[in-house]
Amino acid sequence: MYTSKLIGLDSGFGECIILELPENKIGIIDCCFNRKSKIAVPLEYLENKSIDLDNVIFVVLTHFHQDHYLGIAEVLAKCKNAEFFTSAALVCEPFNMLLALFMEFQSYFNPYKEFQNIIDELRKSNRKINVIQVGSSPIYSSKYLEITIEAPNEYTINEYRAHYYTLIRKLLDTTVFIPAKKNFNLQSIVLRIRSTNANTILGGDLEYHNDLIGWEPIFKSLKQEKAPIRLFKVPHHGSQNGYNFDDWNLVLDKNSILKITPFHRFQLPPPSQIEKMKRHSTQIYSTASIVKQNSKNHPPHLRKLIKDFGLNIKRVNPNLSGSVSYSFIDNSLNLEGSAISL
Repeated sequence: MYTSKLIGLDSGFGECIILELPENKIGIIDCCFNRKSKIAVPLEYLENKSIDLDNVIFVVLTHFHQDHYLGIAEVLAKCKNAEFFTSAALVCEPFNMLLALFMEFQSYFNPYKEFQNIIDELRKSNRKINVIQVGSSPIYSSKYLEITIEAPNEYTINEYRAHYYTLIRKLLDTTVFIPAKKNFNLQSIVLRIRSTNANTILGGDLEYHNDLIGWEPIFKSLKQEKAPIRLFKVPHHGSQNGYNFDDWNLVLDKNSILKITPFHRFQLPPPSQIEKMKRHSTQIYSTASIVKQNSKNHPPHLRKLIKDFGLNIKRVNPNLSGSVSYSFIDNSLNLEGSAISL
């Protein structure tokens, strides 16, 4: 049996999942970075709980988006026993070429820099990138549970190889060009955790695309197996492109627990989407308020004083992160920090 903890930043940018597995083992899925403490959020959690970092046995990067990979290099540097896994749709020859070309841009805001940091850390510690896709061996297996891969499939991998070559050609032909990461959500690894009494689906930011790529083939398989989902990490911050009423209605258990990280930059999920989700479950939890808070700003009179005296003072939000934890040991649910029930 195990515990699944979804952590999201109160700023609405960044998420990670921490799995507490049998025999005190830990798995980390994705990562985010606390800009106040300058520490990767999974490390903060583990250190605050006095959990030995040597117990971390794997780190999974679901896809290539900054709100999922920032801080992973730091986690790997401190968790020496952790294996690193990522999508086969992300690691291939054309992506390596794209990465090499883009690393020529010396910019602090280069979104590819952190991925290079991950590669450098793995090389330094003589670890490899474990590339996973449908059909790969389980990343974890014990007497009590098994973690298997439901995506990406071969169709997704081939689609991305072609997409990377398109970006490379444009990069070589254009003087100033930042390769877009549009549709990179479809790279996402989807993990299924089969435990003795329930199924969990953790799908990063995967979206619907067609009958071969995205959620459609996964839900088709789940429906054929008649494997109800007890715990579901709502994909892509609750957006419409990760949702289908019929699929959810047929596969989610009647008492399913749905966990969301909001994304304030694009105001996800919208209220209309939350109402749709409530047709499937009464247990929907978010790591932070859906409405972006402006509590970090000082009152006007204090802002004037700070400016007049030339002070560099910022208001600190005490709820830097929120978490939603569910334990399959005793079926208990726990909300911490800025997490709320919807």
